[in-house]
Amino acid sequence: MTFVAQDYSTFFLSSIYVMRKTYIVLLTGLLSLTSPLRAQVYSIANAAWTSTSAWSTIGCGGASCGCTPGDPVIICSGTTITFTGAFSVGPGATISTLTINTGGKLIVNGDVDFKKNSTVTINSGGALVINGNFTNNNNSTGITDNGGMSISGTGTFGNGSTVTGSGAVVVSGSTSGAGTVFGTNTGCTNCSLPISLLFFTASYNNDAVALSWATGTEINNSYFTIDRSVDGVSYTTIDSVKGAGNSTAVLNYSAIDYTAGAGINYYRLKQTDYDGNSTYPGMAIVSVDKPAIGITLIPNPAKNFCAISFASNSIENFSLSVYDCTGRQVITKNVETVKGYNTIQLDISSLSVGLYFITLPVNTSVLKAKLLKN
Repeated sequence: MTFVAQDYSTFFLSSIYVMRKTYIVLLTGLLSLTSPLRAQVYSIANAAWTSTSAWSTIGCGGASCGCTPGDPVIICSGTTITFTGAFSVGPGATISTLTINTGGKLIVNGDVDFKKNSTVTINSGGALVINGNFTNNNNSTGITDNGGMSISGTGTFGNGSTVTGSGAVVVSGSTSGAGTVFGTNTGCTNCSLPISLLFFTASYNNDAVALSWATGTEINNSYFTIDRSVDGVSYTTIDSVKGAGNSTAVLNYSAIDYTAGAGINYYRLKQTDYDGNSTYPGMAIVSVDKPAIGITLIPNPAKNFCAISFASNSIENFSLSVYDCTGRQVITKNVETVKGYNTIQLDISSLSVGLYFITLPVNTSVLKAKLLKN
C-alpha cells in the first residue's frame, strides 16, 4: 500500500480562508437584515415635510416618532403638510405610496411627478395642492382621487395613464397627453365635478359642531346642503349655504350645528347646480361628548320661576305647554327661538305644589321634561 504524503500546512491555511470568507458573507447578510427599514408614517401636526415632530409610526394622533417620513405616507385628517421642491411618487422616488385622508392636505411648492407603479389615494375631503407642474407618467394607473387636486401649473397625462375616482382635478395651465381623468381625455382643464372640494371637516367645541369646507373652483354651483345622520345611512337636512356660482378662486364656507346628539354624528355635504343636479362631494364624522339634546330646567324643583334651556337649529315660533298629572294644560307660552341655545323664564308661581310635565315642539322633535313645583 502506498501512502501519499499531504501538505497539511496548505490545507490548514485554505480551511481558514474558506471559514473567513463564509463568516464575512454571513456577517454581511446579518447587517442587511438589521438595517433600518423605512416605516409607514402618519402626519400628526401642521408642519413641513422635513419636520421630525410632524410624524408618527403609531397612527393618526399617535406620539411623534422624531423621524423623517418613511414609506408609505398617510396624511391624516386635520393636518396640513407642506413639501418644498420636486416631489415624486413611485419606485425609486420620494415615496412609493401616498394616502391623503378625509380632512388632510398636502401642499407641494414645486413640480409633482407620479411614476408608473405609484400608488396615490386621495380620500373624499382630502386635498393635494400643487403649486407647480404635474405629470402622470405613461401607464401610471394607481391614482385614485375622491377628493381634490389643484394644479397651478401645467398638467401632463402620459399615454395609458389614468386618474380614477369621483373627486376633482383642476389644472390652471394647459394640459397635454393621451391619458384619462375620470374616464375623460385630458384635453380639458377642469376634469372635475361641478365643484372641486379641497376639504370638508367637522369639529365639536363649545356645545356645537363647526363645519368647514373650501372649494378650489365652482361651475354653476347654486347652493350647498348639509345633512346629518346618527347611523351613516339615514340623513336629515340641517342647513343650506349659498354657492358662488362660478369661481376659480379658493372659497371658504362654514356652518354650525347646535343640535347634534351625543355620540357619533355623520355629516355629508351636498352640492346642487343651477339646473337642479346634485352631487355629494364630501363627508365628515365627529364625536359629540355631551348629554342628549333636551330641555334643561334650573332650578328643579322650583318655587316661583324656572329657567328652561334648549337648542334650536332655526329661528321659529313655538308653543311651550305645561300639563299637570291629570293631563290638563295649565300653562301655554309662545316662544320665539334663535338659532343655537335658548333660555326662557317660566313663571310657575300660580301652580299648586306637585309634579308637572313640560313639552316644547322644536324643529322636527318634541322636547319633554318633568318639573317639580314646591
